[in-house]
Order: sequence, then C-alpha cells, then structure tokens
Amino acid sequence: ENFNFCLMAAASGLGRGAVAALAVHVWLLSMAGGVEAFGRASFGHRAVQRLSPIWATMPPADMAGEDHVKAALARKEAEYREAQLHARAHQRGSVELASLPSLDSIDSRPYLTDEGKISSADPPSGTRASVYAIYDTHEHLRFVGISRDISQSLRLHLGRQPELCYFYKAMHMQSPSRMLLESVRENWIAENGVCPDGNDGEGALSTWEKPTDVNGLMTEEDRNAIDEARQIGREDGAIKKVARRFETQKVDVLKARGVTENLRFDPKLKGKGLLDLISEKKSAQTSMAVPT
Repeated sequence: ENFNFCLMAAASGLGRGAVAALAVHVWLLSMAGGVEAFGRASFGHRAVQRLSPIWATMPPADMAGEDHVKAALARKEAEYREAQLHARAHQRGSVELASLPSLDSIDSRPYLTDEGKISSADPPSGTRASVYAIYDTHEHLRFVGISRDISQSLRLHLGRQPELCYFYKAMHMQSPSRMLLESVRENWIAENGVCPDGNDGEGALSTWEKPTDVNGLMTEEDRNAIDEARQIGREDGAIKKVARRFETQKVDVLKARGVTENLRFDPKLKGKGLLDLISEKKSAQTSMAVPT
C-alpha cells in the first residue's frame, strides 16, 4: 500500500524533482517506523502535509494495484492537457479580443431599408459567425446576440420582436472560438453600462432566441375554449385560433412599419401555441400578410 502511495504521488503531478524523492523517503521511513513517527519531524511533517491529499484518495490495500495507478496517471494527464489547452485558448482569446473594435466604434444600420426590406449585414466571404446588437426606435440597446447566420437571425428577431427592431450593429469573424464570441458579447454589454432587457435572464433571452409562446398569454376565456375543444378532439384547432390572434397583432405592426419582406409564420407551430417565422427558403414565394 505504501509503495502504491508513492506511485500515486508521482502520478498526481506532485512527484517531480524533490517531491518524488520525498515520496520515496516517506515510503522508506514508513517501512522503518511508520509515517506517523516520520511526521513528527519538522521537515517530514511538511512532506506529509503536501502529500496527504493524495494519501486520502488511496483505495484500501486490497484495491490498490497497477491498474489503479495507471488510471490515476491517465486522469491526471488528461486534466493537465485540458488545463493547458484552456490556458492557451484564454490567452489567445484575450489577445484577439483586445484587437477587436468596441461597440461604440461600429456604425449603426437601420433595420429596414426604404423599400421595407431587412438591411443586409453584408458579412464578408468566409464569415463563420457574427456578434450583433439590436436597438429600438430610440436607439436604446435591447439585445446582443451571436449567430452563425446573421441574415436569418435578423429575420427571426423581427418576427419575434417587431416593436423593438429598428437599428443594429454587427461584427463578423472568420474563425472565432465560442469563448471569443461570448467575450465580445459580454464586453459590449459592459460597454453599454446596463444589461439590455433582452439579455437579462433566461426568460428575457427566450423572447429573442425562441419562438413566441402564446400559451402564457392566453386569457381565461381562451383556456376555457381550448378545454371544451379538447373534449371533442379539436384542441389543436382551438390553440391555432388563439395563436392566429397574436400573429395578427405582429403582422399589423410589421405592416405599419412598411415591411415588404416575405415573412410567414410557421403553421405547424401554431397548433402548439408557438409563433415563429418559416425559414427564408421556405417562405420565398409566400406573402407576409396572409395568416394561415
């Protein structure tokens, strides 16, 4: 058991140089008189203090063996490699982050063109991801997001939050890490001084990043109508009817803003009480103003 203790000390990463020799001394002295006696000496006591965490993880004598030591060594090596990779990524990300423009230095774009189309974010060729900020009509920051397809994200946000999407800023990157993208988003939020409403908690995030859930917006009358429809097997149709009412409200806002994009809400989601736009390819030939 003491011999395995020395191997474990080496496997833990503490067994380099003098500490490795110290582990062997602990073993030899414990053979002669026990670790407890050795620990009474000042230097020996410090050695035992350093190695005791490893000693505490040792299995009972009947479980200790070569396989356990190999497994412990492999685990420690994996932990060391992961820590090194994380440290290098953090250092690289910090350097890249320092070279990126601040939110204030990026030009703002109107969300819609004069023709009622969503303004192109113009991601350059090779763009892998974008960080973007959305502003309301008063140019107050409402949401900061990350996207692998910013054009599609801008469409979805317009359908989910038509009252809040008036301006946006975007920065495109060709080979960013997830850590770098998230760091840019955090820096932009910090630069704003206060957390935008859309980034303030999971509930707020979902209103931007997920389909609009009308189930939580239903009135008591809506719920009673759905309960009655459920009894005759028409629950799906009753839920769709409620969803269409909220869809009409969104469409009215989009019309009032002069939107001419081909925007259509997914009919399959309405039966679940959800509202979200069909992807751009699917809705290319369909008018925005026709609820289904």
